[in-house]
Amino acid sequence: MEQCVIEKWTEKGHGRAFQQGKAIDIKGAFVGETVQVDLKKGKRGGKKGILKSILNPSVERVLKKCSHTLICGGCNLHGLSYDSQVQMKQKNVEKLFSQPVQPILTAQEPFYYRNKMEFSFSQDKDKKKYLGLVEEESRGKVFEQKDCALCPEWMITTLKSVFDHWCGTSLDAYYLHTNTGSLRTLTCRVGVNTADRMVILGLSGNPMFALSFEELEGFKEAILNANKGCKNLSVFVVLTHVEKGVPTYTSEMHLFGKDHISEVLCGKTFYISPQSFFQPNPKQAELLYKTAFDLLQPKPSDSVLDLYCGVGSIGICLKERVHKVVGIELNRYAVCDAKRNISINNLENVEVTVGDVKDSLAQHKDTPFDIIILDPPRAGLDEQVIRTLQQMRVEKILYISCNPKSLSRDLVFLENCGYAVEILQPVDQFPQTLHLEMIALFKLKNN
Repeated sequence: MEQCVIEKWTEKGHGRAFQQGKAIDIKGAFVGETVQVDLKKGKRGGKKGILKSILNPSVERVLKKCSHTLICGGCNLHGLSYDSQVQMKQKNVEKLFSQPVQPILTAQEPFYYRNKMEFSFSQDKDKKKYLGLVEEESRGKVFEQKDCALCPEWMITTLKSVFDHWCGTSLDAYYLHTNTGSLRTLTCRVGVNTADRMVILGLSGNPMFALSFEELEGFKEAILNANKGCKNLSVFVVLTHVEKGVPTYTSEMHLFGKDHISEVLCGKTFYISPQSFFQPNPKQAELLYKTAFDLLQPKPSDSVLDLYCGVGSIGICLKERVHKVVGIELNRYAVCDAKRNISINNLENVEVTVGDVKDSLAQHKDTPFDIIILDPPRAGLDEQVIRTLQQMRVEKILYISCNPKSLSRDLVFLENCGYAVEILQPVDQFPQTLHLEMIALFKLKNN
């Protein structure tokens, strides 16, 4: 057992102490604290401390709402006051940019805000069963989930019901390396503003490990029993088909309820199917969109190209301020939802097509758009996309990023394409974590 004083934060939100000039990273320890730890070998010759006790707690430490914080990687800042979390995130994001960064727009509800959680089925070599999230830096080790401070309580109740049912069966968890076993994931989704619920049982698509009708009914009943008070519950099965030499693909089975959940965002209604992406924190997403649109200041005559558009949420919420919106999205399920969302909101001059942005964007390079909206994956923009943007030379680009690091890289590329960044506005959509959403507004420089 070693005694350490935490001197700084790591990029993962762990505390870092130093012993004889070597760093010791300690999950769950905060700057300024004196702690006792067990030392283990870390990566690249470093050391890792396993927190055993806190001898001198930080004044910024608050009561935890989850029992898994020392192993789960989902919320490394849990236990630190929200004001301190925001200050840390502000410093971190300011280090990434040479341009001024606006103060973070904070969350009113820092707990229980997620509308989607995906839990994993797993078994150890002794066939002991687990259903929950993955331990941080464990190479896929799943722990038995008892609670969570990020998602609604009904999701944990559903998880426990499904787990209890599974323990009474002989079914095995899926093992990727051999494509054996049946049970992959349990996903729970909710419409925060509608109370609609959806539970998705992820199964192997290997026919050798298919569930019988009776086995599917057993899991369905376990889900229904955990959600007796819910008036709008949907239950799906998603099969993931893995075969050598064939691209992995999925298929769906609808077991109960509606074929979607609904959500309301910026006064618009959205239908969300099992495999479509939607903003994980709708209340903060509404703040994000309204702030972005106010900064954008679109004109009623503007034509907008919405890239990586998902179910169309940004374009649909923006439509009342502009003339036309064209969206491009790779996920076919999301495009089906987008088209339905356009219809149920009675919108004209809005269209969404299926396509990989880096290929489809080139087809629009000569179309006279006034605004391009970018909401890319965490990896950021493809080089081919940036080259096409340089050719298009639209007046404004609104970049909404879930990864400030990739945005900081793409910002330089866009500046080299003739754009100047007007504002960088962070929005905290993910309290208890180090993640931030960023709004960046670019305008074409005068020639």
